Amino acid sequence: MVSQRTGAPAWVNAFQNILDLEESRGFDNKAVMGGLDKFVQRWTEEMTAQATGVGDEAFLLKESYDAMSAKVRAQWVDQWRAAIGIATPTNQKPTPVPAKK
Repeated sequence: MVSQRTGAPAWVNAFQNILDLEESRGFDNKAVMGGLDKFVQRWTEEMTAQATGVGDEAFLLKESYDAMSAKVRAQWVDQWRAAIGIATPTNQKPTPVPAKK
């Protein structure tokens, strides 16, 4: 497990834990009561600053996690880990960014 970031905004450590749990559950969208979209909706303003300039901002903030396949959810999680400065676990290769539509 990746260590917690000290001095990070309140949502970052919670989000890191959620991403880890979501991955361990096979990206089933059950790590958060109400789904991950609810967490993103609650913290959108703060998360926007982290997503700007990293990956596909629309993919990170506008796409519904619930509507994604498990494969695309894994890509979303990897992009968010990069955006908040968390390395992908060493036993896993980074997931490629999905092609823009």
